[in-house]
Amino acid sequence: MSKKDCLSTDWYGAGLLDGRNGHAVDRVSTYLVACQKHDISINSQEYQRGNQAGLVDYCQPDNAYRVGLSGRALPRVCPANLATAFAASHAKGYVQFQIDRDINEAKSGMVRAATRLSELDDSRLQARAEPVAARSTALKSSAQAGLAEVDRQLLNPGLTERQRVKLTQEQGRLTRRQSALITRQGEIDRALAELGA
Repeated sequence: MSKKDCLSTDWYGAGLLDGRNGHAVDRVSTYLVACQKHDISINSQEYQRGNQAGLVDYCQPDNAYRVGLSGRALPRVCPANLATAFAASHAKGYVQFQIDRDINEAKSGMVRAATRLSELDDSRLQARAEPVAARSTALKSSAQAGLAEVDRQLLNPGLTERQRVKLTQEQGRLTRRQSALITRQGEIDRALAELGA
């Protein structure tokens, strides 16, 4: 605290505010030490009166429930005539805090488990899809190689008409197969993209 603060502070008001925030009367020692550095004494009797009035406000059952519900430990600051009711309300709030915390932890666990299951399902689907994709790529390459071979043979001037017809039919079959494989490969690629592969 500054010298100005020590001189201008309303000590009853400071005690009242501290009491309403759940601070015990012994907090006055912080102010005593700070102001003694400036050779200023504080009105500790006014602070104590204000603190007692503030603690009466703080130590009400509805506030005790809120303190417990926030997960804070039971503060031991209430006057004897309010302490029992304060502790009982605090305990109710603290039990609700624990229930809420356990529910939230269970929900988080369920979300983690669902995410893990989804990851496992995706991994299994991807593990099944990858061999299919590899086989599809191999079949497509095989069809392309077969078409290239038919095209090469069709250029042979020594082919008979019958051989040329058979090669043309084979060329048509391989072209249809290649087209179907390209379509299938596109479907597989889209499925793998959805899996994040």
